[in-house]
Amino acid sequence: MDTLSYVAEISDTGSMLGFTVLGTLNMFVLLKCRPPIEEMLSGLQELFEQRGKCNHQTLYYMEKSSLLMKKFTVFYMVSNCYYNVVPTLVMVYETLSESQELSYRIQTSCWYPWEVVGSMRGFCASYISQIFSSAQNIGFIAIMKFLVNVCTTQLELHFDGLVNQLENLNARDFRSKDKLKSLIFYHHKLLQLAENINRIFNFTFFVSLSTSTIAIFSMAFNLSTLNFVTAIRCIHWE
Repeated sequence: MDTLSYVAEISDTGSMLGFTVLGTLNMFVLLKCRPPIEEMLSGLQELFEQRGKCNHQTLYYMEKSSLLMKKFTVFYMVSNCYYNVVPTLVMVYETLSESQELSYRIQTSCWYPWEVVGSMRGFCASYISQIFSSAQNIGFIAIMKFLVNVCTTQLELHFDGLVNQLENLNARDFRSKDKLKSLIFYHHKLLQLAENINRIFNFTFFVSLSTSTIAIFSMAFNLSTLNFVTAIRCIHWE
């Protein structure tokens, strides 16, 4: 194996490891932080019932959030299908081509306690194992991203409503002082919710940024060595 191929294998394995770490971390956060997450969502729901329904831009933020989650779902479904279909297509091509030998190339280079190269059973077992692991990782990553998106949209909605209410506050109204006190309390509650959200997701943001950086470097290396298939797979981890 030449130097470029060896570095490419390390890059590919590093990307897979980062993806696995990210999925495992999201699973751990969802299980470990379940009570704070439920409390946070309950607080957002209660605040929306009190204040959010009065915001005239509620429909706009709902459509914006739905569109973003729809794009995210489509992207991950397409990338996951590509990631899992490529080894099958390569195997079919090598089988139909008499000049080619079977490479038994699975999605990502990983170690298994059984023989993969030269064994159809080992290849199928490894291939199915990576399908389930990638689907599980993507599921937890998607849940975490949807939670972050819901929290972000809710905060944007509330802060936008707060700004509009402050702009429309009339100092000549004898009730303006009470309204201002209510808006200050509203602002204080929003800051508390934002702080709780950051406390729950900060470490996840850090790991996501780290794994995305590794994936970008891996993609850049594979593109520079004209290994386009592997480079496209690295986009899947980002």
